[in-house]
Amino acid sequence: MAHEAYEIERINQQCEISLKGLGLSLVDNYKTEEILYLGIASSSIIWEYESRNRYRLFTAKQIEAIEAAYQQWLVDHKEGWVIIEKIGINFETMQMKKKRTEMEIRRQYQTGLWMQYRQSPHSTQVHLKLNHLQVDNQLSSCVFPFVLCVVPPPKSVVQDNGNYYGMKSYFST
Repeated sequence: MAHEAYEIERINQQCEISLKGLGLSLVDNYKTEEILYLGIASSSIIWEYESRNRYRLFTAKQIEAIEAAYQQWLVDHKEGWVIIEKIGINFETMQMKKKRTEMEIRRQYQTGLWMQYRQSPHSTQVHLKLNHLQVDNQLSSCVFPFVLCVVPPPKSVVQDNGNYYGMKSYFST
């Protein structure tokens, strides 16, 4: 199998930055009022199960039910299995039982801002990901308070596809 030079070249320097969330305010000091607020937040939480050496998403309805049960489990720390929509889940071992089959489950989210910088003798690579970017207009007389924001797809689309769109980043290069 042939490889390109950049694929096998040794990396000399690597830097990775990961932030869960970030908020910036633009303020007019003369009028002492906030003009704009920019917020970067983490993606929503998703739950996946392992099937045939691949992780697959639960449906949006199942994700909400599992997350609610998980939050309750964090408070109670009850041992054993929890039944959610005909699925047995053990949060201690992160296992799921469905029709006599046991599968691994995992809980994931993506950080609000992630950047990776890599440098080798012949190349420089930058990878940037933003999740849930929102820009708010803070002026009281504005027509549109949200300049830029993430809008989740309608529930009918999510339910019809049986897929959850929580893991797509807002911006990635």
